[in-house]
Amino acid sequence: MKKWMIIVSISLLVSLMLMACGQEKITKYHVDYGKEKAFFNGAKDAYPAGEKVTLYYDNIATDSSYQFYLDGELLQCSYYVDKGFEITFTMPNHDVSLTYTRSNNMIYVPESEDETEDGTENETEDGTENETVDEIGNDTEDGTKDEAEEVSKDGELKEYVSVSDLDAPHENIEQFDFVTVSDSEPAQSLVFETEETVTEFRILQLSLEDVDENGKPLFSYKELYLQEELTKEHPLCASVGFLGDLPNVGISYIDPAGNERFFAIEISGYDGSLIMTEF
Repeated sequence: MKKWMIIVSISLLVSLMLMACGQEKITKYHVDYGKEKAFFNGAKDAYPAGEKVTLYYDNIATDSSYQFYLDGELLQCSYYVDKGFEITFTMPNHDVSLTYTRSNNMIYVPESEDETEDGTENETEDGTENETVDEIGNDTEDGTKDEAEEVSKDGELKEYVSVSDLDAPHENIEQFDFVTVSDSEPAQSLVFETEETVTEFRILQLSLEDVDENGKPLFSYKELYLQEELTKEHPLCASVGFLGDLPNVGISYIDPAGNERFFAIEISGYDGSLIMTEF
Protein backbone atom coordinates (compact mmCIF):
# COMPACT_ATOMS: atom_id res chain seq x y z
CA MET A 1 0.00 0.00 0.00
CA LYS A 2 2.72 2.45 0.95
CA LYS A 3 4.61 1.53 -2.21
CA TRP A 4 1.55 2.37 -4.30
CA MET A 5 1.15 5.74 -2.59
CA ILE A 6 4.81 6.58 -3.21
CA ILE A 7 4.43 5.79 -6.93
CA VAL A 8 1.32 7.98 -7.19
CA SER A 9 3.05 10.84 -5.38
CA ILE A 10 6.06 10.67 -7.66
CA SER A 11 3.78 10.66 -10.73
CA LEU A 12 1.92 13.72 -9.50
CA LEU A 13 5.17 15.51 -8.76
CA VAL A 14 6.54 14.78 -12.25
CA SER A 15 3.27 16.00 -13.83
CA LEU A 16 3.40 19.25 -11.89
CA MET A 17 7.02 19.81 -12.90
CA LEU A 18 6.18 19.26 -16.57
CA MET A 19 3.24 21.65 -16.36
CA ALA A 20 5.44 24.29 -14.76
CA CYS A 21 7.99 23.95 -17.53
CA GLY A 22 5.28 24.21 -20.18
CA GLN A 23 3.89 27.35 -18.62
CA GLU A 24 7.27 29.05 -18.27
CA LYS A 25 7.00 32.52 -19.80
CA ILE A 26 9.21 33.22 -22.81
CA THR A 27 11.11 36.49 -22.42
CA LYS A 28 10.47 39.00 -25.19
CA TYR A 29 12.45 42.15 -25.91
CA HIS A 30 11.05 45.49 -26.98
CA VAL A 31 11.56 47.26 -30.33
CA ASP A 32 11.45 51.07 -30.30
CA TYR A 33 10.18 52.42 -33.65
CA GLY A 34 9.93 56.03 -32.50
CA LYS A 35 6.75 57.48 -34.03
CA GLU A 36 7.06 55.37 -37.18
CA LYS A 37 5.60 52.01 -36.09
CA ALA A 38 2.48 52.48 -38.23
CA PHE A 39 4.65 52.56 -41.36
CA PHE A 40 6.48 49.29 -40.58
CA ASN A 41 4.01 46.68 -41.84
CA GLY A 42 4.04 43.55 -39.70
CA ALA A 43 5.66 45.31 -36.74
CA LYS A 44 5.17 43.98 -33.20
CA ASP A 45 6.11 45.64 -29.95
CA ALA A 46 8.38 42.78 -28.81
CA TYR A 47 10.04 39.55 -30.02
CA PRO A 48 11.81 36.66 -28.30
CA ALA A 49 15.59 36.50 -28.67
CA GLY A 50 16.69 34.60 -31.77
CA GLU A 51 13.51 35.18 -33.77
CA LYS A 52 13.98 36.33 -37.37
CA VAL A 53 12.03 39.57 -37.83
CA THR A 54 10.79 40.73 -41.26
CA LEU A 55 9.15 44.14 -41.69
CA TYR A 56 8.17 46.33 -44.66
CA TYR A 57 8.51 50.12 -44.58
CA ASP A 58 6.23 51.87 -47.10
CA ASN A 59 6.10 55.56 -46.10
CA ILE A 60 8.36 56.51 -48.99
CA ALA A 61 8.92 60.08 -50.19
CA THR A 62 9.85 61.05 -53.73
CA ASP A 63 13.42 61.92 -54.71
CA SER A 64 14.72 60.38 -51.49
CA SER A 65 17.08 57.63 -50.40
CA TYR A 66 16.63 55.64 -47.19
CA GLN A 67 18.97 53.77 -44.85
CA PHE A 68 17.74 51.72 -41.88
CA TYR A 69 19.63 51.06 -38.63
CA LEU A 70 19.23 48.64 -35.73
CA ASP A 71 20.87 50.15 -32.65
CA GLY A 72 22.97 52.30 -34.97
CA GLU A 73 24.12 49.39 -37.16
CA LEU A 74 23.28 49.73 -40.87
CA LEU A 75 20.86 47.07 -42.17
CA GLN A 76 20.98 45.75 -45.72
CA CYS A 77 17.47 46.15 -47.18
CA SER A 78 15.71 45.18 -50.39
CA TYR A 79 12.99 47.24 -52.10
CA TYR A 80 9.74 45.89 -53.58
CA VAL A 81 7.32 48.12 -55.51
CA ASP A 82 4.21 46.57 -53.93
CA LYS A 83 5.58 46.34 -50.37
CA GLY A 84 8.29 48.94 -49.84
CA PHE A 85 11.65 48.36 -48.15
CA GLU A 86 12.07 44.85 -46.71
CA ILE A 87 13.90 44.97 -43.37
CA THR A 88 15.13 41.75 -41.74
CA PHE A 89 17.13 41.10 -38.58
CA THR A 90 17.51 38.52 -35.83
CA MET A 91 16.21 39.71 -32.49
CA PRO A 92 19.00 39.94 -29.88
CA ASN A 93 18.51 39.27 -26.16
CA HIS A 94 17.94 42.93 -25.29
CA ASP A 95 15.71 45.86 -26.28
CA VAL A 96 16.58 47.53 -29.59
CA SER A 97 15.88 50.73 -31.51
CA LEU A 98 14.95 50.69 -35.21
CA THR A 99 15.63 54.00 -36.97
CA TYR A 100 16.21 55.33 -40.47
CA THR A 101 17.72 58.30 -42.28
CA ARG A 102 16.27 59.97 -45.34
CA SER A 103 18.30 62.07 -47.78
CA ASN A 104 17.23 64.08 -50.82
CA ASN A 105 18.94 62.73 -53.94
CA MET A 106 18.00 65.61 -56.24
CA ILE A 107 21.00 67.54 -57.53
CA TYR A 108 20.79 70.77 -59.51
CA VAL A 109 23.81 71.44 -61.73
CA PRO A 110 23.70 74.88 -63.38
CA GLU A 111 25.23 75.13 -66.84
CA SER A 112 28.33 77.27 -66.97
CA GLU A 113 28.16 78.04 -70.68
CA ASP A 114 25.45 78.54 -73.26
CA GLU A 115 25.72 75.75 -75.83
CA THR A 116 24.04 75.18 -79.18
CA GLU A 117 22.20 71.96 -80.06
CA ASP A 118 25.37 70.41 -81.51
CA GLY A 119 27.25 70.96 -78.22
CA THR A 120 29.43 73.86 -79.40
CA GLU A 121 29.63 77.09 -77.46
CA ASN A 122 27.33 79.90 -78.55
CA GLU A 123 29.36 82.89 -79.69
CA THR A 124 28.46 86.46 -80.64
CA GLU A 125 29.25 88.00 -84.02
CA ASP A 126 32.60 89.28 -82.76
CA GLY A 127 33.65 85.80 -81.63
CA THR A 128 33.27 86.32 -77.89
CA GLU A 129 31.30 83.86 -75.78
CA ASN A 130 27.71 84.72 -74.90
CA GLU A 131 27.15 84.75 -71.09
CA THR A 132 24.20 82.87 -69.64
CA VAL A 133 22.86 85.93 -67.84
CA ASP A 134 19.67 84.18 -66.67
CA GLU A 135 21.71 81.78 -64.51
CA ILE A 136 24.46 83.97 -63.12
CA GLY A 137 22.23 86.97 -62.37
CA ASN A 138 21.67 90.51 -63.63
CA ASP A 139 24.03 93.46 -63.45
CA THR A 140 23.26 95.95 -60.66
CA GLU A 141 23.93 99.67 -60.94
CA ASP A 142 27.41 99.28 -59.44
CA GLY A 143 28.33 96.56 -61.94
CA THR A 144 28.06 93.58 -59.53
CA LYS A 145 25.94 90.52 -60.23
CA ASP A 146 22.59 90.00 -58.57
CA GLU A 147 21.81 86.45 -57.47
CA ALA A 148 19.45 84.84 -59.98
CA GLU A 149 15.95 84.64 -58.56
CA GLU A 150 15.23 81.22 -60.06
CA VAL A 151 18.13 79.54 -58.21
CA SER A 152 18.13 79.22 -54.43
CA LYS A 153 21.26 79.62 -52.29
CA ASP A 154 21.83 75.84 -52.05
CA GLY A 155 21.97 75.52 -55.84
CA GLU A 156 18.54 73.97 -56.35
CA LEU A 157 15.73 75.57 -58.33
CA LYS A 158 13.60 77.90 -56.28
CA GLU A 159 10.21 76.58 -55.19
CA TYR A 160 7.64 79.23 -56.08
CA VAL A 161 4.58 77.49 -54.62
CA SER A 162 4.12 76.46 -50.98
CA VAL A 163 1.48 74.17 -49.47
CA SER A 164 -0.19 74.23 -46.06
CA ASP A 165 -3.27 72.86 -44.35
CA LEU A 166 -6.38 75.03 -44.25
CA ASP A 167 -6.45 74.55 -40.46
CA ALA A 168 -3.10 76.34 -40.17
CA PRO A 169 -3.24 80.07 -39.35
CA HIS A 170 -4.07 82.19 -42.43
CA GLU A 171 -4.70 85.92 -42.45
CA ASN A 172 -6.33 86.33 -45.88
CA ILE A 173 -8.89 83.50 -46.11
CA GLU A 174 -11.42 85.88 -47.65
CA GLN A 175 -9.14 86.12 -50.72
CA PHE A 176 -8.87 82.34 -51.21
CA ASP A 177 -10.28 80.59 -54.25
CA PHE A 178 -11.93 77.29 -53.26
CA VAL A 179 -12.25 74.14 -55.35
CA THR A 180 -13.10 70.49 -54.66
CA VAL A 181 -10.76 68.28 -56.65
CA SER A 182 -11.72 64.97 -55.05
CA ASP A 183 -14.41 63.98 -52.56
CA SER A 184 -12.75 60.64 -51.72
CA GLU A 185 -11.90 59.95 -48.08
CA PRO A 186 -9.80 60.79 -46.20
CA ALA A 187 -10.07 64.30 -47.67
CA GLN A 188 -7.89 67.26 -46.73
CA SER A 189 -8.10 70.95 -47.65
CA LEU A 190 -4.74 72.16 -48.96
CA VAL A 191 -3.79 75.81 -49.45
CA PHE A 192 -1.41 76.66 -52.30
CA GLU A 193 0.30 80.06 -52.14
CA THR A 194 2.91 81.87 -54.19
CA GLU A 195 4.83 85.13 -53.92
CA GLU A 196 5.21 85.36 -57.71
CA THR A 197 2.65 84.44 -60.34
CA VAL A 198 3.03 80.98 -61.88
CA THR A 199 1.09 79.72 -64.88
CA GLU A 200 -0.63 76.46 -65.87
CA PHE A 201 -1.02 75.41 -62.25
CA ARG A 202 -2.24 71.81 -62.11
CA ILE A 203 -3.28 69.42 -59.35
CA LEU A 204 -2.27 65.86 -60.25
CA GLN A 205 -3.18 62.34 -59.28
CA LEU A 206 0.05 60.35 -58.93
CA SER A 207 0.65 56.64 -59.45
CA LEU A 208 3.89 54.91 -58.47
CA GLU A 209 5.34 53.16 -61.52
CA ASP A 210 8.83 52.12 -60.42
CA VAL A 211 11.73 52.89 -58.12
CA ASP A 212 15.27 53.44 -59.32
CA GLU A 213 18.39 51.84 -57.81
CA ASN A 214 18.66 54.65 -55.25
CA GLY A 215 15.14 54.07 -53.95
CA LYS A 216 13.77 57.12 -55.79
CA PRO A 217 10.11 56.57 -56.79
CA LEU A 218 9.07 57.27 -60.38
CA PHE A 219 5.50 58.48 -60.91
CA SER A 220 3.01 58.69 -63.73
CA TYR A 221 0.33 61.33 -63.34
CA LYS A 222 -3.18 62.37 -64.37
CA GLU A 223 -4.47 65.94 -64.41
CA LEU A 224 -7.30 66.55 -61.93
CA TYR A 225 -7.51 70.34 -62.04
CA LEU A 226 -6.06 73.17 -64.16
CA GLN A 227 -5.87 76.88 -63.33
CA GLU A 228 -4.29 79.26 -65.83
CA GLU A 229 -2.60 81.36 -63.13
CA LEU A 230 -1.86 81.13 -59.41
CA THR A 231 -1.23 84.59 -57.96
CA LYS A 232 -0.09 86.05 -54.65
CA GLU A 233 -3.38 87.91 -54.30
CA HIS A 234 -5.54 84.78 -54.58
CA PRO A 235 -4.23 81.58 -52.92
CA LEU A 236 -6.02 78.38 -53.93
CA CYS A 237 -7.67 76.08 -51.39
CA ALA A 238 -8.31 72.61 -52.85
CA SER A 239 -10.03 69.65 -51.23
CA VAL A 240 -8.11 66.49 -52.19
CA GLY A 241 -8.09 62.86 -51.08
CA PHE A 242 -5.00 61.15 -49.66
CA LEU A 243 -5.08 57.40 -50.24
CA GLY A 244 -2.57 54.97 -48.69
CA ASP A 245 0.95 55.66 -47.47
CA LEU A 246 2.59 56.54 -50.80
CA PRO A 247 2.10 60.04 -52.26
CA ASN A 248 -0.91 60.07 -54.60
CA VAL A 249 -1.39 63.85 -54.92
CA GLY A 250 0.94 66.29 -56.67
CA ILE A 251 1.11 69.60 -58.48
CA SER A 252 2.81 71.08 -61.52
CA TYR A 253 3.28 74.62 -62.79
CA ILE A 254 5.39 76.76 -65.07
CA ASP A 255 7.60 79.06 -63.01
CA PRO A 256 8.53 82.66 -63.94
CA ALA A 257 11.71 81.39 -65.62
CA GLY A 258 9.66 79.18 -67.96
CA ASN A 259 10.50 75.84 -66.31
CA GLU A 260 7.75 73.24 -65.93
CA ARG A 261 7.98 71.86 -62.37
CA PHE A 262 6.45 68.73 -60.80
CA PHE A 263 6.03 68.06 -57.05
CA ALA A 264 4.62 65.20 -54.96
CA ILE A 265 2.80 66.04 -51.72
CA GLU A 266 2.95 63.77 -48.69
CA ILE A 267 2.17 63.87 -44.99
CA SER A 268 5.14 63.65 -42.62
CA GLY A 269 5.20 60.58 -40.40
CA TYR A 270 6.88 62.64 -37.68
CA ASP A 271 4.49 65.53 -37.06
CA GLY A 272 1.75 65.33 -39.70
CA SER A 273 3.06 68.37 -41.57
CA LEU A 274 2.89 68.59 -45.38
CA ILE A 275 6.02 67.93 -47.41
CA MET A 276 6.41 68.85 -51.09
CA THR A 277 9.17 67.07 -53.04
CA GLU A 278 10.10 67.75 -56.65
CA PHE A 279 10.26 64.84 -59.10
